[in-house]
Amino acid sequence: QAMLVDSYAGVFPPDTEGPIAKGWGGCTIPILSAEQREACQNLEYSVQAHTKTAMAAHKHARFAFIQSKVDASQIWFYHGLAASNFDAVNAQITDAQFYNLSLGLFTGYVPYSNFKLFLVSGSTHTFTDGQDFVTTTSAGPDTTTGFPLPKWTGSLVKFWPTKSICTGNFTTSPEPTDVDYCDPAVTPECETV
Repeated sequence: QAMLVDSYAGVFPPDTEGPIAKGWGGCTIPILSAEQREACQNLEYSVQAHTKTAMAAHKHARFAFIQSKVDASQIWFYHGLAASNFDAVNAQITDAQFYNLSLGLFTGYVPYSNFKLFLVSGSTHTFTDGQDFVTTTSAGPDTTTGFPLPKWTGSLVKFWPTKSICTGNFTTSPEPTDVDYCDPAVTPECETV
């Protein structure tokens, strides 16, 4: 069993995720536990908490994420959500700030051995729905360097040993505008290419 999440880190501006989940009817979906429904009703729901619960309950299933470091569509959504909530500061989030926030969320999954992450350099949104899937490596779409996305995805399906993948230098203190690094806190067993 494997769950493959393509281009969704779940980065929300502060104080928006819980109200959106409740406002869009997410508190009543049948896959939520009683505790999760209560948290949702109290505006405390988060995709990450729900995913962690699923990871813990399904230890033999792989939870794999394909994520561009600076996914343009996710950043656009974040800007729009912040602006529609009159949050001018977060409506101006930079690529590097988005990347850091997404890494922060993925850090929460690191303790789960069934978590795997394939970080793609660049801003592409979604890979599994078109030609980008076969031409993408960790260095970006249509590149010949980096680790191939189809090879990584195939290893998930065949349950071969799979590492998280990132192209870039390991650093825990990147420059404020840097989006080309790999964070060892997120991908401690990462294969850097």
